[in-house]
Amino acid sequence: MVPPRHWTDPGFIVRIVTIQGKVQRRTMAYEYPTPAGVLRLLRVQRHWAVQFKGRRSGDWRSPDAAAVAVARHRSGLVEWDRQRSDVSGDLLDWRPLGESL
Repeated sequence: MVPPRHWTDPGFIVRIVTIQGKVQRRTMAYEYPTPAGVLRLLRVQRHWAVQFKGRRSGDWRSPDAAAVAVARHRSGLVEWDRQRSDVSGDLLDWRPLGESL
């Protein structure tokens, strides 16, 4: 029996999109608004990165791991890591990024 997939599993959230007859793979991205600015989790090739105020950092294997690092202010982005804003480490509290839908 195959175990059920969790909705944040990258294999589950990949969608097939047809654009002008070509099939392309798209992956969900996430965002979290804070008083300091909007954080985004983006898939870059096989890994996940965080973006804040136009800068990008990180090399996590899952969006869940990236969300936890951001919540602990260990993102690798100095401007975010010095903030005192609270962010959830639970990806369920992040919202899907509009352009990835």
